[in-house]
Amino acid sequence: MSIDRTGANYNSLDRAYGMSVRCIKSKLVTLEITDDTNGKVRAGKFVTFKFEFSKPVFGFTIKDVNIKNGTIKAGTTLTPVRTDNTLWTLVVRPAQEEDRNSGKPSKVSFLSVTVPAGSVVGTKDNENATKSSRRIELQTAPSFRSLWAVDASVNNNPSLADRITGIPDSRLELGDRQQLNDPHSWIEARVVNADGSKNYGSRAIFTLTYAESIYIRSIVIRETFNTREGGQTVWGIDSEGNQVRLYGFGRDTVVPANSNLRGFVNDRTIMLRPEVRKKGPFKIIKIVVGSGYRETPDAVDAIQINGTLEPPI
Repeated sequence: MSIDRTGANYNSLDRAYGMSVRCIKSKLVTLEITDDTNGKVRAGKFVTFKFEFSKPVFGFTIKDVNIKNGTIKAGTTLTPVRTDNTLWTLVVRPAQEEDRNSGKPSKVSFLSVTVPAGSVVGTKDNENATKSSRRIELQTAPSFRSLWAVDASVNNNPSLADRITGIPDSRLELGDRQQLNDPHSWIEARVVNADGSKNYGSRAIFTLTYAESIYIRSIVIRETFNTREGGQTVWGIDSEGNQVRLYGFGRDTVVPANSNLRGFVNDRTIMLRPEVRKKGPFKIIKIVVGSGYRETPDAVDAIQINGTLEPPI
């Protein structure tokens, strides 16, 4: 009997048995991942993925699915569609990436799901499934808004409140030397104490109205004199007049080397915490601006809010 020992599907076991044994390799189970989008989806919109195997498999669970820039829809999981163990669905909510400096959503980001090779097996132990993945482009930028106040009131020196509305004065650029009595900025008035003395430091509370209701991500205060420490105390006022505390942390734009920020025109950005960005939307805010006792006044030129029309995810 003649035996072919050259083919790739043969292993020689001559030494043990004096003959060759044919070992046929089984074809890998293939996996196709599809989705219900047209290749692009806005952040916050649910995406349904389908996982279809070429043969029945077992051992396929949610732990086998790797998701980047997204989370599984609350209350759902990987769901079998057919009884023959060939098709599953999974509903995912895309994440919303943002630029760390501006706090704005990234113009383009990607949601992807991946099933690693060998994570599931077919009805035969040697039928491991091949790796498959699916990536979707997310469009997040169109919903973003940057708004300047259209109306303002303040509990200190209220006659100058209208100076807070609109865009910042173009004659005062970031990093310029501060102006003590800038005619285009709201300027804190002195407080008369019980003993008749006067000082600054009442920490003004502004109530600001904007053109649209948005889910606020950040607030920018154009400071023209002092005020550096202020701004972390913020409330959003909803359509029913309820005040909602919005917690955040501040950072300064202008940081001249070996200098004190109080000597320069500065933008102080208040970044709201992720959990409070979901509150709203708000068209009106209240914000405490300024610091404690000083011998010179606080001054502010404009206050901007940044956020999205849709709720964040």
